[in-house]
Amino acid sequence: MVHSASLDSLLQRLTTVGFSGLTFINTFLTTFPLFTDAHTVMDFLIESYHQCLKPRIVYAQSAHSFATLSKEQSNLELQSASLTLSPRSSMFSLSSASPEKKASVVGIFIVLKHWISKHYYSFEADEELLKKLQSLISEAGNHSSLSTADQRGLRQLEGCLRIQSEPVNSPCIIQGMLKDCDKTELYPQWLLSLNSEEVAQQLTLIEHSYYSQIEPSELITNAWCKRDSQKCAPNISHFFDNFNRNAYYFCWFILSLSQPEERARGLEYLIELAQHLIIMNNFSSFMQIMSAIEHTSISRLKNSWQYISKHARYQLQELKKLSTTDNKFKALRDATKRCSLPCVPYLGPMLNELCVLSEVAQTFQETTGSKGDQKLVNFNKMHQLNTTISNIIHYSKEQYNFEYKRDILKSLLWVKEVDENTLYNLSEQLEPRRSSVPHKSK
Repeated sequence: MVHSASLDSLLQRLTTVGFSGLTFINTFLTTFPLFTDAHTVMDFLIESYHQCLKPRIVYAQSAHSFATLSKEQSNLELQSASLTLSPRSSMFSLSSASPEKKASVVGIFIVLKHWISKHYYSFEADEELLKKLQSLISEAGNHSSLSTADQRGLRQLEGCLRIQSEPVNSPCIIQGMLKDCDKTELYPQWLLSLNSEEVAQQLTLIEHSYYSQIEPSELITNAWCKRDSQKCAPNISHFFDNFNRNAYYFCWFILSLSQPEERARGLEYLIELAQHLIIMNNFSSFMQIMSAIEHTSISRLKNSWQYISKHARYQLQELKKLSTTDNKFKALRDATKRCSLPCVPYLGPMLNELCVLSEVAQTFQETTGSKGDQKLVNFNKMHQLNTTISNIIHYSKEQYNFEYKRDILKSLLWVKEVDENTLYNLSEQLEPRRSSVPHKSK
């Protein structure tokens, strides 16, 4: 594994087929915004492509002019180089008589293919970058001296770009509902009448929809911490907004029930809902409910809590063992690692890990050697960041197959927005600070 290297060395390694490996390519493409920019990478790939074609030009001394190799000569060239499969990287590499590692057309196409398939947002956000890519593909398509392996790589690259460029014909039903449906308020009594498992399923569909929109580019620069997070990390911002909105709503749901017995019933409903969410591996919505139950405006309702059944109290204690903040949410992180997909993890600890990695390790290392002072990229840090980011994105890959319940979805999408002060004022109205606690009738 590369620990540190200059930008030039990293770029050279990137285009060397069989030497870089998929892990290196994915790490570089995910983290390069920290130490360079997209146009620098693209310009290097284009220049490397042109350099790769130079050996395929023969100088005709008699005519004092250049002529491209014939098709027969190109085939002879391909035969003189053996096409091998690197067991370490599961990628093809061209090995010639020279032991020196050099860039290859196949290697360049592989890098571009991975860039398009896993990080197409780079091209969506930069029209000039996309034009450079399209120009290179067009130029390569008109080049007659590409080897069989090069042509195969080019076809795969073209197919990948075509798929990514196609408009999505069936947009996410959740996002569609946000635009098309009228606001339908989710009244507490109606929620209590619904099957808790069905509500958990619809919450999970919504939560996974928001989670699956998150892009690696929003994670790599800690953009969600910045003032303009709505612009730099819009999908993470939407995910957080939905989390907070739901957590506050579940508080309001309890506080809107007029009698202590009703509020106890509402709390038992939330406990039941939380258990379903754990079974569905939706740890994000689970934490929304636990945040609501442990919110000050709810935890202080002694008159209401005395009506909770012993069984519900026991279940709540078990849930708290999972939601505890001890050891940086270790219990929750372990449960997430053990579960199978699909899953919606609790994002907080993962983002905290990214922040720690970003702050503790420096992006660049200053060294002094035979070539003088050098500024090396700390690629060990890039590898750690890529591992964490890949883990976050990994959970968005598999979809839930629950049936959409449109009436429930509409209400959950438009839950009432409340703030801390409103919740606490409601709580004090229901149970003033110095009120005596009546004993529960037997």
